[in-house]
Amino acid sequence: MITLNVREEIQHELDVMTDSQLYALLTLLREMNKPALIGEPGWQIIQHAKALDFRKEDVDEMERAIEEFSAQEWEYPDVKFDE
Repeated sequence: MITLNVREEIQHELDVMTDSQLYALLTLLREMNKPALIGEPGWQIIQHAKALDFRKEDVDEMERAIEEFSAQEWEYPDVKFDE
């Protein structure tokens, strides 16, 4: 049994890919190397909103909406990629 290191395994896979597969992989790799977008936590947005002198009722409503959204259990579609 031949043991390959990760780079050798990747090179082996690259050697058998078509040009269109290589281009798709290149596109994916470029996307992976882009910096990740980092959002701002909802509680922090509320703190900023309070500093903007919104009415208390409006800030409370925003806070409730963020909490309700965060509490939801999202259902994701059952995708079978191998089919």
